[in-house]
Formats: sequence, C-alpha cells, structure tokens
Amino acid sequence: MSDQIPEWGVLVLAKGLLGEATPRAVAAQHLVYHGDIILDDFEVIATPGHTDGHVCYFYRPAKALFAGDARAVIDGRIRFMARPVTPDLESARLSLEKCLALNPELICPGHREPLAVGVKNACNAMGSYLKGGGRWPFFG
Repeated sequence: MSDQIPEWGVLVLAKGLLGEATPRAVAAQHLVYHGDIILDDFEVIATPGHTDGHVCYFYRPAKALFAGDARAVIDGRIRFMARPVTPDLESARLSLEKCLALNPELICPGHREPLAVGVKNACNAMGSYLKGGGRWPFFG
C-alpha cells in the first residue's frame, strides 16, 4: 500500500508508517562499519536512531555529508526526522551531534533538497538547539 503514497510533505510519515522504505528485502553485498573508508574518500559514520544499522557517508574532499535519514533539511534548516519514524530518539540525537561535529560544507539528506548554502550557520543553529536541551518535535 505504501507504494501508492507519494513521498512528499507529511505523506512521507504515512508512507513510512504503512510500509518499509524498501518493500522488498535486498541482500547485502558488503557490510560496512563505523570508521571504514570506502573508495579512498568516503568515511562511514554509524548513525543509529532512525534505524539500528543506519550509516551516513562523509566525502572528505568536499566535506559532503550524505546523511540518509539521520537528519532532514527543510527550508534551509537542519531538522530531526519525525518522531513516529524514529524509534530511538536518544541514539538519533547522539547521531545528529556526531554528524554536526564533522563540520560538513554540504548536507545531502535522504529526502528533499541538499543544504549547500548557509551550512555552517544551520549546523551552529542545530548545535545550539541540542546544547540547550531542545525537544524533539513530533514532525521533526
């Protein structure tokens, strides 16, 4: 059923709650672990929270973070993934802090547009929010 729902706005939540992100199982060809370096320049960053085995890839030459579902970017701001699709909020918060510590200059989330302008300011704003004990909004 989730295949029939467009991946847009709040419908992303419905899609995630009704079905798996990948409705058909895919066999792993190669397992990666935190700290592994892939193709000489992509560092594997373990970012559990949204899912147990979630990883991000940090392309060191361009300081580009391929964040998948570890974070969202909405209207030029770094956001949490929505609470209903993030079963381990504490791990997800720690994963977000880990990603911010990389000081990325480009953030490519799994959904919506990349963040290429004002990245440092957006990271600083989210970092301040986290340090201030900011709560996890329901919709991210």
